Amino acid sequence: METTDFTISQAIAEASRCLLCHDAPCSKNCPAGTNPASFIRSIRFENFTEAAKTIRNANILGGVCSLVCPYSNLCKKECVRQEIDSPVKIGSLQKFAIEHEKKKPGTDTPMHKIP
Repeated sequence: METTDFTISQAIAEASRCLLCHDAPCSKNCPAGTNPASFIRSIRFENFTEAAKTIRNANILGGVCSLVCPYSNLCKKECVRQEIDSPVKIGSLQKFAIEHEKKKPGTDTPMHKIP
């Protein structure tokens, strides 16, 4: 299980390791449909709000999934980057996007709507 807590610069650096595959095997192997290729691309270009939106649009429980998903057996296993060195830390990037969203004041997310 991935547990890395990224700073903004670390998240951007990790997202920049993504090869931006056209067919995105990581996204094809995500049973929750969170589209790792898309949210990683958003993080890479510093659009953290869009990254979180991509995750939540596919899966309202994206925050929970970022903590419990067995990435190593799913999307991370399909990451083409592992043929060069090591796969992108997809789970940690998903967690970063969701956590960043929660810290942003005025964010209108399901978590902020709970009374």
